[in-house]
Amino acid sequence: MPMPAISKTACDLVRQHEGCRAFPYVDTVGKLTIGIGRNLTDRGLAPDEISYLFRNDMQLAQKICLNLFTGFSDYDAVRQAALLSMAFNLGAPRLAKFQKMRAAINAGDWQHAASHALHSKWAHQVPERAANIAALLRG
Repeated sequence: MPMPAISKTACDLVRQHEGCRAFPYVDTVGKLTIGIGRNLTDRGLAPDEISYLFRNDMQLAQKICLNLFTGFSDYDAVRQAALLSMAFNLGAPRLAKFQKMRAAINAGDWQHAASHALHSKWAHQVPERAANIAALLRG
């Protein structure tokens, strides 16, 4: 038997009581919470919710790459994947700071681009990821 619809009145009341927060916070009993009262400590996220968030984050990474790399759509799938991984990890403001790497990529010089990626603060923070991405950029 299908679940009955939940009334707008009930949803509005819960929203009023819980509030709505875009960033995690610790609730009154010490539970990490987000959104409209989602108890991350005890409940976490369901697989479909994780997939939904991941898809949205990957779309954002793609927008970042399209904005920062003029020929992104023409790069092979492996190099696109490497740059998407960097964009996903760093976000637009930090990836934009990789000016020498970006200039090398925009000039088609993948060897120097990989070298510039490896000689960064980011590479020291995530050495295995950086080495993997540099290898993928080199081709």
